[in-house]
Amino acid sequence: MFTTKTTYLLLGVSLLLGSCSKETKDSLLPYPEDITFNELEMDRFSFRFIEGAQSGSDKAGFVSFSGKRLPSGDFEGFALSNKNYRSYPWSLSHTFGTPTLTGESRQAAIDSTLFSVFTNVPNRTENYLVGNAANDKAVINIKTPAEVEHVLVANTTYGYLQTFYGSTYSGTLDKVTQAYNPTGTKVRNPLNPNTSTTMYGVFYLPQIQGPDLIRLDGYVALQKDKAGNEAKQAALQAGKTAEEAQAAYDKASAERVLGQVKLIIEGYSGGNKVGEVTHLLAVRKGVDPNNPTHEYTQNNWVAVGLRSLGKVDQLRFKMDGDYRDTQGTLLTPQYFCLDGIRIKK
Repeated sequence: MFTTKTTYLLLGVSLLLGSCSKETKDSLLPYPEDITFNELEMDRFSFRFIEGAQSGSDKAGFVSFSGKRLPSGDFEGFALSNKNYRSYPWSLSHTFGTPTLTGESRQAAIDSTLFSVFTNVPNRTENYLVGNAANDKAVINIKTPAEVEHVLVANTTYGYLQTFYGSTYSGTLDKVTQAYNPTGTKVRNPLNPNTSTTMYGVFYLPQIQGPDLIRLDGYVALQKDKAGNEAKQAALQAGKTAEEAQAAYDKASAERVLGQVKLIIEGYSGGNKVGEVTHLLAVRKGVDPNNPTHEYTQNNWVAVGLRSLGKVDQLRFKMDGDYRDTQGTLLTPQYFCLDGIRIKK
């Protein structure tokens, strides 16, 4: 188990885009008075569920949380973890494993990413929490009502890979479906330190339940094309020329702005909601009105300020986004990582 207890505040967050190949290390400074979950005993590279767990200190303050595994293989609430696996599971690879794995072997492969924080370089924050925001059970209770200065949040490896690449990852993209072809050319498993081409393959990560996913960029491309085609057909039916119909396509496609994964942190006091803060775990260009040039899938810890909530005794976590099925159900995995809770003294 870990024998040291140190937390870190990110000074410079590197939100690297997919086209970037250079890995840069962020500057980290120790903040020993943050709530870090490091005093909770854990084996190395493991995760576990604790009902009614408490973490903190007299100086940092105290918080509590709960979590449990569900029969489906999913979970509710929070899990305590220190895993940092950052690639697709080898055992599910089309090249090196068996994509049709079932039972405990399949679950173990998914868990290797589900309970890992995705960081561009090896994680240094030791213990942290993995939350599931899909069932209203991702709740942090604060023992003494206080103003929370910030929390550190990150993507899980499961969420990052599904958002950036999709369930299947190869070097061959089907432009009609926007899914990578499972029989396509071989690629490097993301962040695999062994760069030999003999380790290249086609990789797979299924959902715990539900259909395979395409990457967020693929969903955006399909939705923009759909909007454009609808406008084009309407123009043609109205007697417009082919050139005018194409102009209608281009305009509608450009105006269909989407592509985001949102973590929503709600503050409560005495059972009443007092406010919320939204943080983008992924965003595409033009979506964020305050930062229209931002385009990233978060690949490191980021400090999210919560002072605007005022004094609270509870934080509740939810997620939202654009990637939905035809019934409007959110398809984006609703998992996130949490660490470094700083309570104002």
